[in-house]
Amino acid sequence: MNIVLITHEMDPFVGRGTVAQVAGALPKALRSLDHEVSVILPLFEGIDPAKHSLARRLSKLTFEVGGKEYACEQWNGRTISGVEAIFIGHEELFHSVPALDAGSDDEVALRAGVFARAVAALLEKNEPGWEVVHAHGWLGAASLAAASEAGVGLPAVLTVHDPRADGPSMEDGIVPGVGSEGVLAAGARRAEVIAVGSPNVAKTLAESLGDNIGNREIRAIANGVDEATWNPLTDPELPARFDPVDLRGKARCKAELQRRLEVPVRADAPVVTVLGREPEAWRRFVKTAPRILRNDVQVIALGAPDVDGLRDGLADLQDRWPDRFQARSLDGKEGGKLDHLARAGADLALVLTDHAPDAIDPMIVQRYGAVPIVPRVGAIADTVVDCDANLETGTGFLFEAKDEEELLGGVRRAIGAFGREGFGDLQSRVMRIDSSWERSARLHGMLYEGLVES
Repeated sequence: MNIVLITHEMDPFVGRGTVAQVAGALPKALRSLDHEVSVILPLFEGIDPAKHSLARRLSKLTFEVGGKEYACEQWNGRTISGVEAIFIGHEELFHSVPALDAGSDDEVALRAGVFARAVAALLEKNEPGWEVVHAHGWLGAASLAAASEAGVGLPAVLTVHDPRADGPSMEDGIVPGVGSEGVLAAGARRAEVIAVGSPNVAKTLAESLGDNIGNREIRAIANGVDEATWNPLTDPELPARFDPVDLRGKARCKAELQRRLEVPVRADAPVVTVLGREPEAWRRFVKTAPRILRNDVQVIALGAPDVDGLRDGLADLQDRWPDRFQARSLDGKEGGKLDHLARAGADLALVLTDHAPDAIDPMIVQRYGAVPIVPRVGAIADTVVDCDANLETGTGFLFEAKDEEELLGGVRRAIGAFGREGFGDLQSRVMRIDSSWERSARLHGMLYEGLVES
């Protein structure tokens, strides 16, 4: 089949979140199943056309938005796996900003409107002969709405990665067909199927969109982990490699992580890596951390959101417990390297989220032999099984979300399990979980084929 994906970010070009990981890994997995795949995304300032060997089309995509004419460039390239990448460029709207959400709501809305019109123009021409459209997130939803208004009749799938991410208001007609009900609902009505990452998220989405989506099917297809990026047996960012059978390389990664963070190098102290993107969940952790740090433990906080008060709270913890707590940013090349090492060197990983629209972080840390400590919510509740008292069953330590005492209890339970005889077997067990993209790609392929045949 010939499939086109629409997204605002894609690994390795731009972005580090769930959408970027999915948009990078799913097309690659689909290509391995002999599908033809293209991806359309904006050409933001961090994407170097020369570095990625992008070729610019001579003709531009020209249209009017809000009474003003915009002429967008089209750049084409191809990834190593054979996926065609089509970039929409505009000096003012895309080239000068790092991401979709840069600037005010009005600026973001205009950026989305111009991109959506450009996508609609490409889908209308359909020179590659695409058979199905797979849009991602609220920008993908806006693009489906614009394409529908332009008369594009290709069958469409909309993946909603986070039901709360509905984009800015577009009631002034910046995107045709988007009104007061919101961008996600407008796009969902244009899709034959709405895809999400788990049954729990499907339920949440149905409740939030309600009657706005009519009788559209919401289908749960779990995401996977890109093994080309997250694989402890091949990861070039690690000082030693390891697998479920031989964890000696993981011990070396732990020691290197401790040295790099300048905390005591101790095999007998559990290392807990803390991950997450939601400010409120991080604030709850900061309040709970002093009681966590009274235990014999080393905690590494990675990539906390840069919001008022949060960074100061983390800095205070580091000043008070320098041998037990370190906080680091994930910005830049060094941040990316530390991201891999901190997962490989961790014994446990605390994932901070109140909603868990996906379970990619828990799946990645499991791949690296770090046992997740996670709230029982969203996609995580469908993915992680709570460990029993003897560590004979289960794949992580669950606690109830949005509760400081529950968070503390979950961490303490995991720390207590670290020194027990069965902990090494638990690490090996979680590493053996099949979280590859192959199954997900096959389910997506069956979905596409069903839409085209119907």
